[in-house]
Amino acid sequence: MDALSQIFEDIHLKKTEYLYLKAAGDWAFFSAEQPAFMAHIVLHGQAFLQLGQAESLHLKTGDLILIAAGSAHTVSSHAQPNLIEKLAITPLFQGLREEEIDVGHKQAKHHRALILSVRCHMDMLMARPLISALPPYLHL
Repeated sequence: MDALSQIFEDIHLKKTEYLYLKAAGDWAFFSAEQPAFMAHIVLHGQAFLQLGQAESLHLKTGDLILIAAGSAHTVSSHAQPNLIEKLAITPLFQGLREEEIDVGHKQAKHHRALILSVRCHMDMLMARPLISALPPYLHL
């Protein structure tokens, strides 16, 4: 067994769920804090990640962001999405979702993006030592 598989087994990583978010126009979605490992992959377009009060992180096609501690965060079409209504994605995770979820204005031609969001539940007690050693996010 390789080292990564052993780590995932030790932290009891289970119940992986994903959804595709098809964004257009002025859009934003947020994920509440939860005991889960979160990842967002920008398949097309660009986005901005806001994690707490930190500065926005610019994401572009091919970027992967990992949020191991399940911290609350917002992903949007703008670095400062204060006036944009944010879609709560936490309740949208329902196992395997193959259909895309529209975010923003479906007919808009600007700020288009396709984002794969993944949530993996884990045993937070077992994962705490690993999570406390990691930075708030990993940008790959």
